[in-house]
Amino acid sequence: MNLLIKSFFRVISFLFHPLLMPTIGIFIVFNSGTYLQLMPNEQKNFLYTITFLGTFMLPILFISFLYFYKKISSFELDTIKERNIPLLITSAFFFLTFYLVRDLPIAYLFKIFLLSSFVSVMLTMIITSRWKISAHLVGIGGVSALIIGISFRFNLDTQILLFISIIIAGVVGSARLYLKKHNILQVGLGYILGFVATTIILYYY
Repeated sequence: MNLLIKSFFRVISFLFHPLLMPTIGIFIVFNSGTYLQLMPNEQKNFLYTITFLGTFMLPILFISFLYFYKKISSFELDTIKERNIPLLITSAFFFLTFYLVRDLPIAYLFKIFLLSSFVSVMLTMIITSRWKISAHLVGIGGVSALIIGISFRFNLDTQILLFISIIIAGVVGSARLYLKKHNILQVGLGYILGFVATTIILYYY
């Protein structure tokens, strides 16, 4: 039974990996009932591709490179020391993704969410140099803030989406606690950091 629960929580941790949050966020932007869902599929697919490559595939390939050359002991990046370089490179890829799309004639909300994702990674990196905050919850906190931002920006009722994101945050937080990757403070503050950072970026820009 314990093995089954552990396997379930490992799957949850993978499905809601922090590097997947930008792609999930962009999916929400394009499918939340705004005029953006009318954007041509070719443009959507282009934006999905560049987001997925820049914020997931390239960081994962770099982390795989570090693992292959034994610079890190696992893909989980369990120690603070092992997280520093991957987070630095990940932040660089996130910024590159934002930089590539910032001058394109596309939805402004899309660009700002990518910028907020970059800022969240940078803050996570700074904090992680001293303390192991939960990157999983930072990512989900950012998505929750995005959902609220969509509600205010387009005057939409996104309560169901917000409720789902909070439930997911609870499940992922439980997974990180059960797998002994973080303590309750690291999980809680991770969610708050992602939520606040994204809210501030969305509000001021």
